[in-house]
Amino acid sequence: MVTLGKKGIFFTFVAVLLLATLALSFSVFARYDLSRKALVTETRVSTMNSFMKDIDKDISRGVFISSHRSILSMVEHISSEGEFLADAEETFAEVFINGTINGNPQALMEETTFTDWIEKMKALGSEINLELDFGITSVLINQSDPWNVDINLDVGLYAADISEIAEWNVTKSLLVKLPVEGFEDPVYAVKTGGKLLNKINKTPYTDFVAGNDTTNLQAHTENSYYLAWSTAPSFLMRLEGNFSASPYGIESLIDLQKLIDQGETVQSRSAVDHIYWSNKPVTSYSIDNMPGWFMMDNENNPSEGINHLELYEVDGLT
Repeated sequence: MVTLGKKGIFFTFVAVLLLATLALSFSVFARYDLSRKALVTETRVSTMNSFMKDIDKDISRGVFISSHRSILSMVEHISSEGEFLADAEETFAEVFINGTINGNPQALMEETTFTDWIEKMKALGSEINLELDFGITSVLINQSDPWNVDINLDVGLYAADISEIAEWNVTKSLLVKLPVEGFEDPVYAVKTGGKLLNKINKTPYTDFVAGNDTTNLQAHTENSYYLAWSTAPSFLMRLEGNFSASPYGIESLIDLQKLIDQGETVQSRSAVDHIYWSNKPVTSYSIDNMPGWFMMDNENNPSEGINHLELYEVDGLT
């Protein structure tokens, strides 16, 4: 049995104290290191999450811009070729994603396709060491009202931090509405061989005739304004030269005087665009206090319960 002297007890106490201090220091350092790593991870995840939120906000804008340019390209293609599209929906998907129509690049789509938007997002992601991958499941264009086209896009988004801190894997379904006002009506371009072009603008008039005063009707015709009418073709149907009725139809009155001034011979037929340029069997009437070439048909609209003569308020002027 060894008996410790005072010095032995002192050195033993010091040794124990040093060991305790080292153990405490290690514990504090370990907690600090874990805390620091947690803070780094939290900061990184927060940065990535903020970036993903920015993408979520910007994707609708990207779809809108690419869709607008796509429709402009489709209308320009129809005008330059003088032929309607065989399938507006298929053509839209092609130009929206690839920037081509029938495989031919479209100038208006340079760096503005949705694929271009995706590449820009990937480049921004790489700047913060984030790998992005997009997969377009479907892109559809249709109408649910006369004055807008609906762009429906389903896209998958995968994002991962290169250091494998976190990853996202989501599917988004987007609906973007694009107004048709301001686009050229391809029907005018094709049917007049480019001699008469007309942009789609909604009529400011709700009343066309007051008594025998046809001032508003004349202004409506001179500007070839549009109104919603469910026996007329929709905007998308106009891209295909389809003059069938649509619940989302729009129609204008052709200012035939503009064609007469260019030496063109005009038909004695209703000035309603989809009637004039189709073979719909209707009876057309001359209208008092309107130009001699102006005629209006009596096509009935079952859903509205009135015909064209009543719509344009000329039923008392035939």
